Amino acid sequence: MTTDKNTSTLQSQGEDIVLNRMYTGSYLSSNLGHEVINMFQADNGKHYLYLNSKGNFSNAGTSVGTMLLVRGIGDKRVEVVGLAKNLKPVDSARCKLPRDLGRVDEDVQTKQLAYMEGITYGGAAIKEIFGEEGQQSVFISYETDANNFYLPQRRIIINFKDKQYSNNQGAKNSENIYLKELSFGSTSLHQYVSKTSNQDDWHLLHEICNDDKCKDTNWWKNDPIKVVVPNNLSKQQDSLFDICRIQDDENKFSNALSYFIEKYPDIWINFFKEQYSIDLSKIDSVTREEDAKVDKPDWKDKTGGRIDLLIRSENYYIILENKIDSNVIKDEKTGKTQLERYYNYVKYLQIEEKERLDKAKRDLKTKIDGLVAERDKFDGKIKDSKKLNHKLRGTWLDKFNNLTTDINKTKKDLKNLPVFKEREVVGFVLAPNYNPPTDSELEVKNNAGQIVYNYKPVSYKEIYDWLEDYAMETIDKDPNFKAFYNAMKKHTYVTKGESIREDMMNIFFTRIQKCPKVSSNTENNA
Repeated sequence: MTTDKNTSTLQSQGEDIVLNRMYTGSYLSSNLGHEVINMFQADNGKHYLYLNSKGNFSNAGTSVGTMLLVRGIGDKRVEVVGLAKNLKPVDSARCKLPRDLGRVDEDVQTKQLAYMEGITYGGAAIKEIFGEEGQQSVFISYETDANNFYLPQRRIIINFKDKQYSNNQGAKNSENIYLKELSFGSTSLHQYVSKTSNQDDWHLLHEICNDDKCKDTNWWKNDPIKVVVPNNLSKQQDSLFDICRIQDDENKFSNALSYFIEKYPDIWINFFKEQYSIDLSKIDSVTREEDAKVDKPDWKDKTGGRIDLLIRSENYYIILENKIDSNVIKDEKTGKTQLERYYNYVKYLQIEEKERLDKAKRDLKTKIDGLVAERDKFDGKIKDSKKLNHKLRGTWLDKFNNLTTDINKTKKDLKNLPVFKEREVVGFVLAPNYNPPTDSELEVKNNAGQIVYNYKPVSYKEIYDWLEDYAMETIDKDPNFKAFYNAMKKHTYVTKGESIREDMMNIFFTRIQKCPKVSSNTENNA
């Protein structure tokens, strides 16, 4: 390993891999994570990378030649959002720092600032971008050329050995990697995979990172993006979706979706009609988190859970399950997925509705028969009273007339009782383009294992594009609807890496826009 005196960067000959866990905190404008630079190319044509959590690394870090940028997606699972190869460790980042991030090592920081001199993004010096609030010891851990940075073109999910997952875990167009040796580091935000210490896992990860795979367009694409701040950036205002960081929260997003379907039903009626030939005519109700459990002992089909959205119309039940980072849940005991339980529940609603109407019909007929029998008694008394000149004749006549009125009213109620009409059940799984459901997840099977129905996948991009074409007039008039529409964009990308870079872009660019601009020194660090 040699040192380039001009860059003070170690020239790595290492083959080890580091998993760099990113985006674990909150990224508001006042708290910009240093790893935001990982996704963008600097003005001098280089790609600089920050190693979480403090930017520094031990001697083991100097043997790293490849970085997999990952984000947590659940219990002991991470998704790859980027790949950087042929890394050169920054000499000043090889150090030991105090646990307290607030305690700056001035010697390390001085060397870092000297190394960073001339490094700019969008004309703004990196040290100005992070400002006083972001001051710390280490800002940059590694560097590489822009042609060594890649984004995945499909989902790549790494499963650690301490959690067992089935081989079909994950969505379509995704690759699952199952580590044999490496445990999930719950306290560390980076983990080294050594060629010598973790041979099996290293070979597994090296295979997906090698040059042949990088050239395979089904896996990776070289996508260095220089920072060009748009002129209209200042006109873009953060919404509550941005401030509260709820774009990845399925429940919050489902709440918003339910609200806007109820507020603007015609938009969604047209969407279902144009895209799926479903003529709702009118939306009767939108229920959020409807309890799908059936307690009747004689109902054998498994039900349960809560339906994200259940839309009712005269002719349809629309089940809409919203999935962002999660997959369709399967009950290992019963073997039934949540989608199957929801479908069974809505089929039960149909039977229950028919039984309710049949019972109402029987009850009204029974009531009419009882009223007629009661009236007939008074009719006989009235006829007999004519012979006897009975004093109660007037009272009996009043009761006869009242019973006749009740009979006529009940007959009218019977006539007006709605006729049962079976509604068509249509199920949708709404998911980001980077996390589509698998075909098997969409299947509904009966107790004999036969497929009786398939849910329809609908992507966020499909809704986003349709709203752009047919609902922008309404969106532009309603700032909340516009915020909802804009929040959908991050879920329209094919990979999460593209989504995250888009998400970070506005925050990063806004900070750059506020910084004084300097000329980029393209010779420095080159």
